[in-house]
Amino acid sequence: MLVKLRTALGFYTCLPVLSHTESLDFQGIALYAPWIGLLLGLIFISIDGGLAWLSPQGFAVRSLVLMLSSIWLTGGLHLDGAIDTGDGLAVSAPERRLEVMADSRTGAFGVMTLVCILLIKLVAWTELLHLPALRKIWLMVNIPVWARWGQLHAIGTFPYLKAEGKGKIHASTIDQGQVWLTATILIGLNLGISYLVHDGQMGLFLNFMGLMPLALSTWLYHKLGGHTGDTYGAIVEWSEALMALLSALYLVHQS
Repeated sequence: MLVKLRTALGFYTCLPVLSHTESLDFQGIALYAPWIGLLLGLIFISIDGGLAWLSPQGFAVRSLVLMLSSIWLTGGLHLDGAIDTGDGLAVSAPERRLEVMADSRTGAFGVMTLVCILLIKLVAWTELLHLPALRKIWLMVNIPVWARWGQLHAIGTFPYLKAEGKGKIHASTIDQGQVWLTATILIGLNLGISYLVHDGQMGLFLNFMGLMPLALSTWLYHKLGGHTGDTYGAIVEWSEALMALLSALYLVHQS
C-alpha cells in the first residue's frame, strides 16, 4: 500500500519521491488520487499560513501564490488535460474531437479554457481567504480531494476511449465499488468533523459540492462517449475552479 501511495504521489505530483531507476507499477494508483488531493490541501494550508503576514491587503497575492503552487506541485498535469479537452470540445464534429485533443498544438479554445480556469480560481480564492480559519482550512482540503474523486469516478464508471496513453493504465484497475466506498468515506469524514466542530451547515455544503465533479464526469462522457487522460485532467481543474466559485458565492455571503 505504501509503495502504491508513493507511486501515486510521484505520478500525480512533482514531489521527488521516486527514483528513476525503480521498476514502478502504476496499476490502480488512481484509487489514491483523492488522498493525494488531501496532501496537496495540507500543503496549501501551510503556504497560506506562511503568507498570513500579507493580510489584510494581500489576499489577491496569497491567492495567486496558491494557484501557482498548485500548478507547480502537479507539473501542470491536469491543466494540460483541461486545455486539450477545451480544444476538442470546440470541434462541432464529434468524430474529430479525440483527434484534436491528441494534437500537441494548443488552439484558441484551449487558451480560453486556461484563462477561464485560472481567472475563476484567482478571483474565487481571493474571496475565500477572508473566511474564518476553520472553514477556510476545511475547504482547502475538500476542494482538491473532491476534484480528484471526480477523476476516480470517471475512471471507474465510464469507458476509456484510446488504445493507449497515460490514462489507460488506470482504466482497467478501478471499479464502481472502490469509487463509491471512497465517496462514502469522504462524506463520513465531513459529517464527523461537522459534528465535532458544531458546523453542520458546512459539512453538508462540502458534501453537496461532491456533485460538481460527478456532474462534470458524466457530462464529458455524454459529449465524448467516454474518457481519456485529458478529460481526467479537465475534471480535476474545472471541479477545483467551479467548487471554489460556488463556495465564494455561498460561504462568503454566509460569513
